[in-house]
Amino acid sequence: MKKILRALVSVALLAGLTMVAPQVATAQETIGPFPACPNFDVSLTISGGNQALRQTRVKDGVIYTVTAGSGTTIIFNAVGKKGTILKSVTFDTKGSVTKTATSGNLTTFQITGFGTLLLFPTDPGGPSTTVYNGKVTFTLDQTGTLVSTVVNSGRTFDICAALS
Repeated sequence: MKKILRALVSVALLAGLTMVAPQVATAQETIGPFPACPNFDVSLTISGGNQALRQTRVKDGVIYTVTAGSGTTIIFNAVGKKGTILKSVTFDTKGSVTKTATSGNLTTFQITGFGTLLLFPTDPGGPSTTVYNGKVTFTLDQTGTLVSTVVNSGRTFDICAALS
């Protein structure tokens, strides 16, 4: 799970990239902590919202998927060395759409709406945790390693700075 989450935790879709039926989140779920900030780890608590796989198709050997969701609340927690929560910040998302294209060992993500990118210390530009509101594009290899520059058009919110 770390390999997937280190690259992308889409705020409104969090566990929905492979869902085949609409899902409504009713209980809180906490994931992490992850080494996604320079001076502390980050955990995420997710509640509410819905997510659904809208379309999957294969064309010329490329698997295309569209997933959409809305209304998720996510709490980012700064986690201390003994697992204690030091500080938190909350986002109420309006939703997002994730389009993926998988060819061979590479998957390209295009996120529109609210999305979160967690980068570990071993990732280019990491560690960092950023919420995006707009359009974000990047590519991962099959191990979940970032292999392209993150291209963003829209607003960003630095979670590590907010939790420091």
